[in-house]
Amino acid sequence: MKRMFPWRQAGALVLAAATAATVSAPARAASNATPSVAPNTTAPARQASLQAWSASPFVLVRGPAPAGPVDLVTFDAATHRVTRRVPVALACERLHAAGGRVACLRYNRTLSGASQVDVRDLALAVAQESPIQSNSIISRTRVSADGRLVGTTVFVSGHSYAVPGQFSTMTHIWDTHGRKMALALDKLTLTHEGQVVPYTSQTQLNFWGVTFDPRDADRFYVTVSIRGRPHLALGSVARAMAQTVRADVECPSLSPDGTRIAFKKRRADGRSWSPAVLDLASGKETVFQAARNLDDQIEWLDNDTLLYEATQTRMGGAKTDLMVRSARDASAPERLWLADAASPAVHRESPPGAPAR
Repeated sequence: MKRMFPWRQAGALVLAAATAATVSAPARAASNATPSVAPNTTAPARQASLQAWSASPFVLVRGPAPAGPVDLVTFDAATHRVTRRVPVALACERLHAAGGRVACLRYNRTLSGASQVDVRDLALAVAQESPIQSNSIISRTRVSADGRLVGTTVFVSGHSYAVPGQFSTMTHIWDTHGRKMALALDKLTLTHEGQVVPYTSQTQLNFWGVTFDPRDADRFYVTVSIRGRPHLALGSVARAMAQTVRADVECPSLSPDGTRIAFKKRRADGRSWSPAVLDLASGKETVFQAARNLDDQIEWLDNDTLLYEATQTRMGGAKTDLMVRSARDASAPERLWLADAASPAVHRESPPGAPAR
């Protein structure tokens, strides 16, 4: 039975069925030709497949508007500079890609405020559609390196992580092989400081920002808030268990080699964040200076480079761009990587055992 907590708003809705609905879609034909971009005199056609680009790492990004169309971005591996930006026939609120799978977190067009996650292959054929929650606000998604598992987070009350205790989240892990929910995180057993933490109005447990171990997708890290304070927790999907390992780590993101976690570190003002990196072996934490507020689950462009969205408030609204910086050298400044873009997702060459493309 779904636990209902006093701090969750009444009617903040019904959890989707544990077994997600699946949709079979005809595979779109994929071209093996070298990708090309139309001349600047005409709008380039949106790519209906990602297969022709999959031999090298690429980045999927969302446009600056919510539910904006997705673009594919290529970059020079040595300099990290963008080489092209190509529109894709896909629109998502948040997205991530790995192991031959693309997770597209979006709102259902026929049910106002109802969130769902679509899982597609690199031909952009829908492999799975899973409803999440009605009257929700989309927040985070991640795909495991082998493409087997997808993590999602939505708000069921509140809309920001900035005010502890004033929001409630719903986080799931989905099995793309079995096309079903693998774990609802509010059902797992959580251990903190050697004690199992009960789900009560006093503990106010909230989970968000799943990231999977690239060497073993069953292992995951996630942020859990206990009595309003965020902690990093390490969990197992199969065992439905997790334990806290460190305080004050939000929206973790494991490096491609699985040795470090990038995360957002709350600033002294209590309402904004800076990028940071935690070395898992030594426990050393490095916090980086950033001009803009970071409210994102950081992505790794490679093992040495961080990629994240940063927002700047200005007259007429906010501007969101993607920034890049060294993950090792705290003295190196961040720099603009791509303007007017959000939700970066780096797809790398799939590891052995990943789904067929």
